Amino acid sequence: MGPTQQQHLTKAVGNAAFAQSLPLHDQTQIDWAHTAIFYSALHYIEAYLVKIGQPCEGHPERNRKMISDPVLSQISMEYRHLKYFSHSARYLFRHLTAHQVKTEALPDLETIATYIKGVL
Repeated sequence: MGPTQQQHLTKAVGNAAFAQSLPLHDQTQIDWAHTAIFYSALHYIEAYLVKIGQPCEGHPERNRKMISDPVLSQISMEYRHLKYFSHSARYLFRHLTAHQVKTEALPDLETIATYIKGVL
């Protein structure tokens, strides 16, 4: 049996707190903030999927559900945005900024968190 809804929520909150604790003074901290924010969103999504009995085993399956599930499709744009930031930081070595963390990534995460909490 996989993680519970509560375990996913706890992980989501912890990842967000970690991201917000980073001082964002260098590129490594900025990249980790983007990555932690994305994984926070992922765990909110998984908490919902556990609730409906459809947890995912990986990113491709989750990506499909973000489009096909009528609840998740409402926040798919924010999720894709966070995924893009995280992927860019981890694999593409794009120069992401602290400003993007504060004005784009964190607000997208807040949208996802608030929405998911409302449907749980």
